[in-house]
Amino acid sequence: MSTYIHINLWQTTYACTLETFKYGHGGNLGVQLFTDDGEPYATVSVNMPRHTSEPLEEDEFYVKNWGENEGLIEQLVAQHIIEPVDPPKYGASGFISTMAYRLVKPKTALEQLQHLASLHTKKP
Repeated sequence: MSTYIHINLWQTTYACTLETFKYGHGGNLGVQLFTDDGEPYATVSVNMPRHTSEPLEEDEFYVKNWGENEGLIEQLVAQHIIEPVDPPKYGASGFISTMAYRLVKPKTALEQLQHLASLHTKKP
């Protein structure tokens, strides 16, 4: 699945593509962002151990909301790309704990074009 979005972090706006994959260990959903020139930008998800985390549905994943990802999750929620799972699910590993999110229903090609056009007409 590819979803086109704009991310504004560190006073710079990046055009990104959201790509999904399955983690090799456990098969959970993984989510990554790539810049418009194909370079990796961020890994949005984190693969949490099953013995310390709640089971996830097919479209759910645990978010990495610390370090270089600070502020990223809020932007993806604001753009209706992801949403928190309701009721909340939690995962933990060592000193890290996080919440589960899900992908919002993918947009049609026309909706994607309209979304991109609206992003280009807004001032940063």
